[in-house]
Amino acid sequence: MGQISDKIDHRVYTTSAIEKAGLENLCKDIYHYLKEKNE
Repeated sequence: MGQISDKIDHRVYTTSAIEKAGLENLCKDIYHYLKEKNE
């Protein structure tokens, strides 16, 4: 159970960073995936 609470605590501190960097990377990954799929 300790690991779950550690992940939740860690996520609280990293959510903003993930939203800034992660969403940009996710959008890029989806864009490239769709682009390759359509070609």
